[in-house]
This record gives sequence, structure tokens and C-alpha cells, in this order.
Amino acid sequence: MNLVIRKDMTVDSRTIAAGCGIEHESAIRLLSQHRAAIEELLGIVRFEIGKIEGRGRPEKIANLTEDQATALITMFRNTPVVVRFKVALAKAFGEARRRQQRPPSYGELARMALELESKLGIAGDIFHMVLPATPYGETGHNGQPRLGIRRAAFVAAKNRINEAARLLQLSAQLELQLLNDK
Repeated sequence: MNLVIRKDMTVDSRTIAAGCGIEHESAIRLLSQHRAAIEELLGIVRFEIGKIEGRGRPEKIANLTEDQATALITMFRNTPVVVRFKVALAKAFGEARRRQQRPPSYGELARMALELESKLGIAGDIFHMVLPATPYGETGHNGQPRLGIRRAAFVAAKNRINEAARLLQLSAQLELQLLNDK
């Protein structure tokens, strides 16, 4: 059985119905019947409209969180198929949570560092346009006192981030080389 838990940690009601060996319409009917109680305690159930195949009405599909899916399948009869699916669903949500909690790879860290470097570059450009480079107490060309923010700390932070990004980029390149050498 291929249980697909989406990145937003939801599961499709069609997956639940198929896994439990019941008609999808029956699952949606049961969900609609107890929707108020589920939404009151577990949050709003998100629905989408499926593709229309042939003639007739479009299919109504629920995207359920782990708690909502668990609440729905506890309302099914505990046939052997349903019991196996309940266990498989619990396992699939657990694996999805663990995948989300894994530490980022060197490549992901490098991408994050490059994004930060880009954002920092934009912020640096804004600082250069807005903030004066003069020390405290001097006045500007219009005679108004300048705020005078020391930029040395900003420049030092930018240099540290640039160096970190360079190191992360090198480590990502090394990781790719190691993967290609295998």
C-alpha cells in the first residue's frame, strides 16, 4: 500500500477510503455527518473539488491532517483491512514527521547561505543609500544633524556571512563530487 503524506502533513480522503477498502463517497458522507465535531476540536477540514470524469458531479475531496484522518478512520468498523490501514497511517505520519525534522544537507545549507548573502547584499545597498557614513555629531549638507550609525559592525557581519557562504558552497561542491565519484 502506497500511503502518500503530503509536505503540508495532510492525506487525501481518497487514500483513506482506498486503504480501508470502502467507497470514497461513503467516507465523505461520514466525514460530512461528523464534520462539526471534527472541526470544533481539530480545526477546519479543507476540501477541494476533483476532476470531472465523464458526466456527473465533480468529486469532493478532503485534505485531512493527521488528527482529522485519525478521527475519521476511528468511525469505520474495525475490519482487518481497516485495522491494518490505521497502523499504516500512523506509521506514515510518523515517517513524514521524521523526514521533516532531519538536519539540512550541505547543499541545502549552501543554498540557504547564498539566499542570506543575496538578502544581505540588498540590505547593504539600502544601508549605503539611507544611512550616512559620517561619525556621530556631524551635520549633513543641509545643516541637519546626521544620525551617524557605525557601519563597521554591519560590514564585519557581512564579511563573516560571505565567508560562511563561500565555505558552504565549497562543502556543497565537495559533497557533489563525492556523490558523483560513488
